[in-house]
Amino acid sequence: MNDNTKETIIIEALKLFNEFGFHGTSTSKIAKAAGVSNGALFNRFKTKDELINGIYMYVKLHFKQYIDSKFDESLETEEAVKSLWKSTVKWGIENPEYLKFQGQFNNSPYVNCVNKETSKDALQVACERKNLLKKNREISDEDFNLLVICMAGATNALSFHLINNEVDDIDVHMDSVFELLFKGILK
Repeated sequence: MNDNTKETIIIEALKLFNEFGFHGTSTSKIAKAAGVSNGALFNRFKTKDELINGIYMYVKLHFKQYIDSKFDESLETEEAVKSLWKSTVKWGIENPEYLKFQGQFNNSPYVNCVNKETSKDALQVACERKNLLKKNREISDEDFNLLVICMAGATNALSFHLINNEVDDIDVHMDSVFELLFKGILK
């Protein structure tokens, strides 16, 4: 088997999980969709749980690489947060299957199987790296984590909205929502 087999299994399983859910998707259905035997699937992933966590890490890495490629270290706090916001929404629009999987994973018992450090998303890591949202503000670590959770929820909701509705100017829409949500927080 070639080196792409594991990635093929991940991509096909992700599609099936998005369509049928975690419990409604059998490993035999995944193997068939990926064009591999059950043995080949279990050679790459020992259990269905391991496969689900593998997909989560695959999607998370894709998101992190995307955000890192868009992050501009030279921006001031407000513009850096806005840039991260827009990059996160655009990633969701460009990767609706990944976004849907993340939502399903984050609202499932599987999320409890991932350690806290591993579960930090790229948005939180980028904000921490630049000390965004904390700079010149008295924001505790707990408040910071809640703020990032709110940002992530809002970016996901906006991404789904933009995917499912025709919007004339996506950038204007993203800017408007950013203004509504974060101007009060950042000032």
